[in-house]
Amino acid sequence: QWYQRRVAITAGGRLGQCCTHGAGSYTTPSLGIVTTGNGEQIINKLIAVTVAHKLPYCADPCAALDACFQHKESRMCGFVAVEKGEEGVATVHVQHTLTNMVVGFMSAQMEAPVVRVVTREAPVFIETVRM
Repeated sequence: QWYQRRVAITAGGRLGQCCTHGAGSYTTPSLGIVTTGNGEQIINKLIAVTVAHKLPYCADPCAALDACFQHKESRMCGFVAVEKGEEGVATVHVQHTLTNMVVGFMSAQMEAPVVRVVTREAPVFIETVRM
């Protein structure tokens, strides 16, 4: 049956990193972030809180994620962050170190959702949207 299948890397009954505040998800007054990838790495590195505090000051979102790791350290994670701007505008930041990452979003001001496959060759996606 379809409900009996399990993802190979997740043990039954295990909660992922997203419910771990500061590692899997985090918010500031102007930014919200969630992560995906290797849960143990994300929790040990506190990826969400680190990226949330660095991203507003980085011209390149890669620098925010790079701040979580040592040089040449293995990386298996990604994040989606929404940064509140002025006058009903928000910026969606996506970056990952995985093979591919699919992201989708829609605001009340949009007529259709935005769906992107962010690849290893182009691991950063940034878009400004009206909220």
